[in-house]
Amino acid sequence: AESLLVFLRQWCDLAITAEEEEAISRSRRDEQRRKTTRASQQLHRDTFMDLVMKTGHSCEDVMDLLEGAQPLPKHVLEGVPNDGRRYRVDETMLRTWEILTAKYQDDFDFLEPGSRVLGPYLRV
Repeated sequence: AESLLVFLRQWCDLAITAEEEEAISRSRRDEQRRKTTRASQQLHRDTFMDLVMKTGHSCEDVMDLLEGAQPLPKHVLEGVPNDGRRYRVDETMLRTWEILTAKYQDDFDFLEPGSRVLGPYLRV
């Protein structure tokens, strides 16, 4: 019984040491990842800002285009091949999405103004 207690004490010490080492290495990895992410985000932002400034547009112009507040100019879309199916949701795509996500549009009851329930009922 005493040898079992010695084994358990040694095993607990090893397990605690391993957990501490794992926590230290995890914190080092997280810190390295944060440094890398910050540097890459800054690089992408700087590259993007350089590209925007070369075109002569301001950041507000780009934000308006991205948010849809300002429509795309016609000359930008001219010459772009369009087969009529791209960026369009048809019945097949809707059903495919419903099956893949298990979110069925047919399960919803879209009530019209005249079909509201005017309960509570006094008699059934």
